[in-house]
Amino acid sequence: MILNFIILGFVLFMAYWWGNQGAFSAILHTAAVVTAGSLAFATWELWTVSVFMKLNAANAWGVGLLIPFVIYLQVFRLSYDKLIKSNVHFTTMINMIVGGLFGFISAVLAAGIVVVGISYMSLGPNILGYQPFLLGPDGRVSTNAGGALWIPVDSMSSNFYAKLSMGSFSNDTPLKKFMPDLVQQAGTFRMHVDGNATLVAKPGSIELVGSYTAKTPFTATDDTLIGIIGNEIRKGNHRILVFDTKWLFTKPPYNGVDSTLRISPTQVQLITYDVNDPDTPTQLIQPIGASKVTEEGQRSFIAFKDAQTMIAGTNPQADTIAFLFIIPQTRAPGDLLIRRQRVHVPDLADSSYIKDEPQITTVLGRLDESQTAVANTDTPEEGSIGNRQGNVSGMLATEISLSNKLPKQFSKNRYTGPMNYNSDNQILTINAEGVLSHENVSQANAIKEFYVPSHKAMVRVLVDLDKAQSLLGRSYATAAMVNSQVTLIDDKGSKWQPSGYALLQEGKIRVLKDPDHPLRVAKQLPIADMRKGEELYLYFEVDRGRVITRYELGHANQDVRLTVPE
Repeated sequence: MILNFIILGFVLFMAYWWGNQGAFSAILHTAAVVTAGSLAFATWELWTVSVFMKLNAANAWGVGLLIPFVIYLQVFRLSYDKLIKSNVHFTTMINMIVGGLFGFISAVLAAGIVVVGISYMSLGPNILGYQPFLLGPDGRVSTNAGGALWIPVDSMSSNFYAKLSMGSFSNDTPLKKFMPDLVQQAGTFRMHVDGNATLVAKPGSIELVGSYTAKTPFTATDDTLIGIIGNEIRKGNHRILVFDTKWLFTKPPYNGVDSTLRISPTQVQLITYDVNDPDTPTQLIQPIGASKVTEEGQRSFIAFKDAQTMIAGTNPQADTIAFLFIIPQTRAPGDLLIRRQRVHVPDLADSSYIKDEPQITTVLGRLDESQTAVANTDTPEEGSIGNRQGNVSGMLATEISLSNKLPKQFSKNRYTGPMNYNSDNQILTINAEGVLSHENVSQANAIKEFYVPSHKAMVRVLVDLDKAQSLLGRSYATAAMVNSQVTLIDDKGSKWQPSGYALLQEGKIRVLKDPDHPLRVAKQLPIADMRKGEELYLYFEVDRGRVITRYELGHANQDVRLTVPE
């Protein structure tokens, strides 16, 4: 992990540097780092919302912490230099030991702030090998031991400032209560199911329009809804919380380019506290599902049951989405964090809460059709493909169809490489080779299709090596593929890049799909590895209600036609 070596080198260098500068100078510098860091965290939300969100919303939360920290640190360093003009002299041994120790401490604190800051920037889930958290198969956040830091400067620094916020630097909004589990928040900030989804919401773009709560057990709720939510709703000692929100497209909470709102469960978090001891650490709770108002004006509920489930908006003007939480009765809600926007929710004793089970179940609505059966139930349908136009591309599309199926199934007991799949054996993420067997694979072990979110459909394109007529032609095709984009274009002008592929080879199938790393250029595809008789299938996740009209690779294109149902 590259970031580990950078941090290790920085910490060791700072310990050596301040050991040579002397104990007194090192102590003053550490005091400056502590004070600057405390102020940076204290004014983080203020700077971000009032200034940096207007300049660059995607990276505002990272920049809003780092830039003030650097400014405050420089102010305190200059102030110390002006006010304290003389040094205190110690023996060389004391200078090296004490100076080195305080140099190490200041380096850990500063490096931790920097790591937290860059974690709140749109840099992807993996930053130079640093990825401390993953989404488990159930959609819950889990630790990733291999992605943590050797020197955990992120947790050491955030824990130090969290304790400081409850101690000598305490105020009415301490970091420990208002930004709990800071390292986990930073790690999940960059997690999202769909690469087109944005990570932040601009101030004023989300409104709380309704709050509902009731103690369990629920007795009148529909069994099909209970079955997917979980049995906690039938048991006592829990509390149901539903927060109804309105997302205003006039102040886009999405990227402003794609008109479809996509919300992953990690982007919505409820801060909760212990009702019997408010001074105990607050906790973050993810929603277990969400209900949206459909185009027909009905409520449709989607449970966040795996790492790929998300909820998508339907209205280009404003969407109404309610989020469902289940918490123990010993805990109460604090603030709601939605894409980093802080939304204040009422106190449990507030009369604005609606506390009636039938009204709550009405807000939840009916279980979405996509969750009453297998996620993708589209009937396989083939489209038409025309001749290639333009230069030799290196990949000629020969078949296009509406399908999430692999060309050949394989057993989940016979493959090499990382793979995640859900309870229906549908692939979530994969970079593996499966062994093809002449024997029948049991349905319990068969891996035969990709998981597709309910608001998406999967288009499968079979491509063949474009037959160049000469060696020069083949060389040109190879060069053309290096940085050329592979895209499908629909009737609305939207471009779709492949989210995965399957290469069918003799005796094996090579499969890749990672939502966090889309296949942007052709050189990411295994074209160079293809041999005669092998087949390459590309998989595209596209919006529903579109007509696919064109396949493009660089300057080459083919007319296609495939209707994607609503």
